[in-house]
Amino acid sequence: MPAVTAVHDASGFLLSSFRDREGLAMPVRETEARIEQVVAGLRSCDHVRWMSAASAAEQAMEVTRRLHAPEYLAFLADASAATAGDILEPRFAEAGVVPDTPVTPGAYAAALQAVSAAVAAANALTGGDRYAYAVCRPPGHHAGRAFMGGYCYLNNAGAAAQVLRDAGQRVGVVDVDFHHGNGTADVLRHVPDVPFLSLHASTLDAFPYRETTPRGANQQFVAFRAPPSADDYLERLADHLGPFRHLDVIIVSIGYDLVEGDPHGGWHMTPGFFQRLSRLFRETDRPLCFIQEGGYALPQLAACARELALGLA
Repeated sequence: MPAVTAVHDASGFLLSSFRDREGLAMPVRETEARIEQVVAGLRSCDHVRWMSAASAAEQAMEVTRRLHAPEYLAFLADASAATAGDILEPRFAEAGVVPDTPVTPGAYAAALQAVSAAVAAANALTGGDRYAYAVCRPPGHHAGRAFMGGYCYLNNAGAAAQVLRDAGQRVGVVDVDFHHGNGTADVLRHVPDVPFLSLHASTLDAFPYRETTPRGANQQFVAFRAPPSADDYLERLADHLGPFRHLDVIIVSIGYDLVEGDPHGGWHMTPGFFQRLSRLFRETDRPLCFIQEGGYALPQLAACARELALGLA
């Protein structure tokens, strides 16, 4: 049975506010408690082994400087070191998107730690592991080259892709979060050798609440206007995975906000859906690097993570 190398370091980061599409305050769902549930689900599986990302911190900083604009990183560093409270900066929201994610004290350090987890997971694959899972917090797929949003500050999947490319690997990214990976599309727009596929709820009905189109010939977006069944979703995913079977590694931005009852979702998947999902990826016969994105239904997260890991057993 192939092992799954899971990377996790508790961050203790506290995001104290969040805004809705109208700019009004709403409950903050991006908490350490959700990651604790994901970790618990993975720990229930004997084939999951654990490592820290501490050794990847310096490498993560270097990769981050290549992914993101210098002025954006300088803002994040300065704003997260401030003691005046949350800083919501429209200048660093994606064009046409209402700013929703403030920079709070410690945000930059926590985001760098999340990138370190993604980098460590990528390193595990270059070292010969078959499957790796970066339990990142905060998530990253809404963070573009010079914008934040949707709880995301730095792009974790993009960082993993860069590490693997640097190691000479042909890599692609598949985003299976409820929400569109608009940030990942942005950081990969000038990387034509990295195919990017995002399956998501319609962006007119869910974040980023605007029309989205692929940023380049290497990108494909599959948007669902109505909640798909598990069979429909997996069939659409399978239809688009063909080109990824010819790569060396597939990065999977995994969101558990597809599950029934997620406060940021609206679909009706069960935890068992994620075992079918990971089996579909396993059938590509490619090494897989899972990067944690969304998932906010606390009572179901442990089961979702466990099911996903079981699909790799």
